[in-house]
Amino acid sequence: MTYEEFDQLFEARVQELRETGKTKGLKYTLGAGDRLANFKACCTQGLTPLMVWEVFFRKHWSSIEYFLKTGQNIGEDICDTHIHDCIMYLHLLEGLVKENRLKELENENLAYSSSSK
Repeated sequence: MTYEEFDQLFEARVQELRETGKTKGLKYTLGAGDRLANFKACCTQGLTPLMVWEVFFRKHWSSIEYFLKTGQNIGEDICDTHIHDCIMYLHLLEGLVKENRLKELENENLAYSSSSK
C-alpha cells in the first residue's frame, strides 16, 4: 500500500468515525448531553465507567484476536466492524480518562481551597 493509498484509507476511516459518533453516540446516550453517559449508566454493583468500557471494548477485540489467530471473519468484515469500533472505543476511553483527570484536579483544588481557609 502506498502512502497515498494509506492516507486515503485513513481519511475515509476518520470520516466514518465522525458519522458513527453522531449516529450511535446519540442513540447510545439517549440524547443526553454527556457523550460518555452510556458507560456511567451501566455502573452498578461497584463497576466504574472504565470497567464498563473494558467489557464493551473486549467484545470487539476478541473478534479481532480470532481473526488474527485464524484468518477468518465471524460473519462480518473485520475492518468495517470490529477495527472501526475498536478505534471508536479507544477514543471514548481517552474521553473517560481525561474526564477522570479533570475531576481529580477539581477535587484537589477543592481540598486545597478548603484547607487554606
